[in-house]
Amino acid sequence: MRVDAPSLAKRLGTGLPGACLLCGPEPLLVEESCDVVRHAARAQGFVERLRFDADSRFDWDALAGQSRSLSLFATRRLIELRIPSGRPGEVGGRCIAELAAEPVADTSLMIIAGRIERAVRSSKWFKAVERHGIVVEHPLVDAGALPGWIRQRLRSEGLSFDEGVVERLSHLLEGNLLAAAQEIRLLALLAPDNRVRVDDVDAIIADHARFDVFAFVDACLAGRLPRALRILGGLRREGIAPPLIQWALAREARAMAVMAEQLEGGAAIAQVLQANRVWEKNKKTVAAALRRIERRRWLDVVRLLARADRVLKGRESVTIDGDVWQEFEKIALALSGKRWLLTAQQRTGQVT
Repeated sequence: MRVDAPSLAKRLGTGLPGACLLCGPEPLLVEESCDVVRHAARAQGFVERLRFDADSRFDWDALAGQSRSLSLFATRRLIELRIPSGRPGEVGGRCIAELAAEPVADTSLMIIAGRIERAVRSSKWFKAVERHGIVVEHPLVDAGALPGWIRQRLRSEGLSFDEGVVERLSHLLEGNLLAAAQEIRLLALLAPDNRVRVDDVDAIIADHARFDVFAFVDACLAGRLPRALRILGGLRREGIAPPLIQWALAREARAMAVMAEQLEGGAAIAQVLQANRVWEKNKKTVAAALRRIERRRWLDVVRLLARADRVLKGRESVTIDGDVWQEFEKIALALSGKRWLLTAQQRTGQVT
């Protein structure tokens, strides 16, 4: 059965299942659910705990044998199986499915995984755990969901807070949920009278925000230039390889140029988005960007990217010291719909 994280402790109070799967892209939330399972296990007499880490060379027969053997101390056992990839393979999937469908007395299997892909959810082993045990999937806490998560976390620590606190914390802690949890715990220790003010946040909390390349591209497409430049600065400080940023930008710009050409040819925007397989959650942003920026400007962006690629490869130095990050800033300007004009030489790639 599916159980959401807040309901997990109550569900386990009726007894530990033969198998449970805790998974999701947020390691902090998955580990917190693991602690809930461990606490319930101890309360129910599961005093022995075994851990297995499944990699490409993992011996699944050893897990099956250990699961079905008698405990050395004649106690109840919790077996932790970590599968970071979320893909146990054919042999591993068969082993998990059997253990879930035919649980061993006094033994409970806790499977810990990262993000579970859609194809895996239809696998036999996943469905076996879902049917006979418990599945807890933790969603990604993205920029849109972070304020709500922070608000709930502050309240769970017994804190009240002034207006602006959640927004400030979201700004400082975006993309780094572990740091967010630690800093909120620190606020609970240091905030006077259990009330958090914006000044308290600025005095106590450092900037732990972390971003990924796709968050940068999304901010550009959404026309949120200050956010895009902040993310770009964060990527640079974290040492993200410029070729990765170049690849993500080029892929998006080429796709947008193709869609803009289709729109210019008279196709309906819904049809264009569907034909180009734009994800449902991205359709609104992509559609707005296509309305905001005409096809000619998308082609300019592609040319800017070609120039950035030459700077990366050392074949062209069009900025001070050939700094490709300045090229990325210009591309962010163009993708955000801000005015950026190319010279005739730049349009033809004949820059000296």
